[in-house]
Amino acid sequence: MAPDIDSVRRQFYEEAKELLEDVSEKLLQVEARPDDDNLLNEVFRGIHTIKGSAGGFELDLVSEFAHELEELLDALRSKSVKVTPVIVDSVLAGADTIADMLLTYQKGGVPEVDRGLMDHFRSLHAGSGAVAKPDTAQLRDPEPIQQSQEPDERIDLPPQAIGTLTELATGSDRICLVTLRYTDEHVANGFDPKVFLDALQQKVHHYLAIANLTEFPSLERFEPLSF
Repeated sequence: MAPDIDSVRRQFYEEAKELLEDVSEKLLQVEARPDDDNLLNEVFRGIHTIKGSAGGFELDLVSEFAHELEELLDALRSKSVKVTPVIVDSVLAGADTIADMLLTYQKGGVPEVDRGLMDHFRSLHAGSGAVAKPDTAQLRDPEPIQQSQEPDERIDLPPQAIGTLTELATGSDRICLVTLRYTDEHVANGFDPKVFLDALQQKVHHYLAIANLTEFPSLERFEPLSF
């Protein structure tokens, strides 16, 4: 049965709304308890999760905005930026902006990106050691990306899989291999492989998923949140 991508998307919007409400609530606690690392980590994970999931649904403007907010939160976690009322208000404004952008997407529109607020995030963690995002408009003749001659490891596809895709592909189609390697950290931060695979399946003519079961643990050793 084909996945109901609309249902998955609706679930994402609901979960993102709940995450943002939780982020806002914990931010108010952060202002009262600025040295509580657990609170800061939970706020960071909430924004990080929304950024990653939004990217999976091609809500790129949300991902771009959330990335800048995430950089500021990371600076707070590393103690290179101190928690202040201005910082807390700025992060709250960022969470509200993400909520508005998601609502616009949900209604079928394309949100505007608050570039001024993004610049404000950068100014708050400027000099904290965080790496600023380069202005691509000022880049000239960038160095080409060097591709390694040999892959890190050999991936052997089953012959029947290659045959099936070759038969289905037309002369104008391209066959692409997408390899997912999720870690425990990805799971802890809310990345769901199924969300990405469902979105990918909607964008291609033919889709074939192959699970690597060579090191699949026994039921006695199976941990659902570990990779």
